[in-house]
Amino acid sequence: MADLTVWLAIVVPGVILSVLVGAWRFGLDLQVSPLVVPAVLMVALTATCVGYALASILPYMVTVIITQAIVVFVFMFSPLTFLPDKLPGWLEVVHRILPIQAMGEVTRGTLAPNEFGLPVGAFVTLAIWCLLGFGVTYVAMTRRG
Repeated sequence: MADLTVWLAIVVPGVILSVLVGAWRFGLDLQVSPLVVPAVLMVALTATCVGYALASILPYMVTVIITQAIVVFVFMFSPLTFLPDKLPGWLEVVHRILPIQAMGEVTRGTLAPNEFGLPVGAFVTLAIWCLLGFGVTYVAMTRRG
């Protein structure tokens, strides 16, 4: 948990600045919801739990390759900067299951609720992935002794 706190403290100022610059550049009317704090914490916790789970069960080099592939996949093929219906049908279904789209929906929905909806299903998806990641990490760590 201490690692998460340290990384959040490092990342949060950059996230706030990039949101403000993006809102200014694209003329987005920010109406920050009180849910933004739990939403951002849930996104960070989910990403951390899934990352730790991967690192716990895979060999080092495989983890490096997979995390690099995830970065490319997220930037190139995830519906964060475009609508999910622009994806092929099978990839749209994959993104409904993965936490990436839910992370974007939760973040957008709490920063600009007048512009974007805030689906409850996104929170549920994040909670499931967070619990799965935590569970896999816990099992892997307790097996190591």
